[in-house]
Amino acid sequence: MNHFFKTLTLLVWAGISVSLAQGVQTQKIAVYFAYKDASVSNRAQAQLRQFVQPILNQKNIQYRLTLTGVADSVGTNANNYDLAKQRAHQVQSYLTKLGLDSAHITLDVLGELPANSAQEHSKNRRVEVILSWGFNKASTPTQPTNAEDDISDLFIKLQSPPQVFRIDNTKDTILVGKKGTKILIKAHSFYVKKYQQSQPIVIHLKEYYAYSDMILANLTTTSNHRLLETGGMLYIKATQNGKEIRPHPRKNLIIRFPANRVLPNMRAYYGFRDKKEHINWRLNKRGWVSPQGALDERICWLLRVFSRKLRKRHRKLRKERSEAANLLAKKAAGLMEQGKNAYIMSTPWLSNYINCDAPLRMRRRMLNNMQVKTNYSTKNTRYFIMLSDRISLLRGYAIHKPQHHQQWLRFGLLPRGDAATLIVIRYLNKKAWIATHAFKVGKKIPLKFSFIPYKSQDTKKALEEITQKPLSLRNAGK
Repeated sequence: MNHFFKTLTLLVWAGISVSLAQGVQTQKIAVYFAYKDASVSNRAQAQLRQFVQPILNQKNIQYRLTLTGVADSVGTNANNYDLAKQRAHQVQSYLTKLGLDSAHITLDVLGELPANSAQEHSKNRRVEVILSWGFNKASTPTQPTNAEDDISDLFIKLQSPPQVFRIDNTKDTILVGKKGTKILIKAHSFYVKKYQQSQPIVIHLKEYYAYSDMILANLTTTSNHRLLETGGMLYIKATQNGKEIRPHPRKNLIIRFPANRVLPNMRAYYGFRDKKEHINWRLNKRGWVSPQGALDERICWLLRVFSRKLRKRHRKLRKERSEAANLLAKKAAGLMEQGKNAYIMSTPWLSNYINCDAPLRMRRRMLNNMQVKTNYSTKNTRYFIMLSDRISLLRGYAIHKPQHHQQWLRFGLLPRGDAATLIVIRYLNKKAWIATHAFKVGKKIPLKFSFIPYKSQDTKKALEEITQKPLSLRNAGK
């Protein structure tokens, strides 16, 4: 029995030793800066060279660097935030000069930290560097193909960076996006502690009015597998001191979506992604959408006399619609001329993804359950269907059919007879291979396509040419 426990102990110890030998190692260092200075000193450069020495000029190694910029609390919050960000960028530029790949470096900004003495202030003028590294097991011949064949990596690289705004939580603020979106954020719209009320809130905004942007962001126009017709999508994220903060659910956002084509049954939706990054839109029953110029919806005065609930709702609608009218009159009149018409939405901030959509109202017998066979791996290939007569985009998801050996993709229910375009994107050998096929819903789609290769940096431009026009201009006047 003693021999058994001795042997078991040796086996466990051997397993722990092997796991530690093959595991990921993590190291941490802090690089300090002078007062109101963002340049990397000679001493800091020597520290960084010694710190990253284990991964320099090494093959078959994986690593990840995280840089967190910190500043003291002397001066304004906005200036200290910019200084902390600049310090992190300076450290990143020096590390890239040493030969490290910037794609493996993540930047984070913590901003200012409070201190009670000059010594604590000096310690807060720093950039924290965390290095995680280990030997690349994928270099052995028993491992699958490289991660560069994953099409998700290509799409992430090609996405446009978000627009960044800094706002004061104690004041009403109007944000104007590059594509004409206007957002009214009311005062005290976020849960912020009292001592942080004066600190700026950073808003990250992405606008999706073109099919190419939606494809690269893996966005579709479906709600519980039901087709929608979109008037525009937004991604909005709020952070303070580098951490995401929670918005107040009773403080509605007032949003203006530019559009040339106005649909009468637009609704407010919010989206959530699952573990596979698939997005599903949910109806926001607490939000409303109105075309520009139709903000005078009224509730019958006779019903208001006998219903306290309707009187309260009437007052709330009047207040929200007056705020929406003020939004149209303020700021950036030139941007408003990009689209003569627009949708005005009032919605609580329930998710980072917001969508202005019209649900498809057709009988089931007029719809076709669209499924396509595929010969390609879903890891490096994606299928999208773009409808010509509607502002709708769908993505094919893999389904399992035991009686079939080939893989199938399901797009969902589409209007039978509608003109559509199938877009197939493959990512092989650091090139994007794109094929298109025009068809009518209900007709068979071929299994083989003629692909055109594009360099990875030219993929977004190629998609823009294929999809041709932004959503606000497609089918204008119909």
